[in-house]
Amino acid sequence: MAGALAKVKDQATIGAVEQEEIRNLYRRPDGSYSAYMCKKCKFGPIDHGWCGDLSCHHGEKKGATGAISNACPKCGWFANQISNWPKWDGNFQTGSSSSSSSSSSSSSSSSSSSSAAPSPLHGLTVVFTGKLNTMTRSFATMRAQQAGAKVTGSVSGNTDIIVAGLASGTTATLTQGMAQGAAIWNEDQFAAALGIDTD
Repeated sequence: MAGALAKVKDQATIGAVEQEEIRNLYRRPDGSYSAYMCKKCKFGPIDHGWCGDLSCHHGEKKGATGAISNACPKCGWFANQISNWPKWDGNFQTGSSSSSSSSSSSSSSSSSSSSAAPSPLHGLTVVFTGKLNTMTRSFATMRAQQAGAKVTGSVSGNTDIIVAGLASGTTATLTQGMAQGAAIWNEDQFAAALGIDTD
């Protein structure tokens, strides 16, 4: 299975025989598939095994090579719960002209968000305070940094945005931030700014 999925990720096109082999890996008796696909770019199949809560390890450090990612490998779309991922429709988003245009548009959209159209956090200093409800602090930090923000552990005169989690109990932090002109965002505002689906 891993070899077949690697081909889907790494090759621009795969043959009809290989496509059918991959479909057979996930095909259920009723004709549906047990794999999932990206809600945004329709890339699939995506196999998250038996994990229902994808935020559990998402964003955690993975040795010295980076962080664990449960997001779509093509466009980066992510939803915490596997129930929010659409079931795979059996179509491959690589290989055909319509699929490749979908793939290229999602990648150009991804690259444009980081270069041509910088994210709202690009170049800003962000501080997280309190417990976030729909994502881990490490995941939120990773996404902010990917968007070009600098994340610090405490408020200073350079702080631009404070993202306050639920029941943060950090009135002093928020008061200090507002006094220094920092914007106060809730978790939903942060997620919306970066296009993170928290449903």
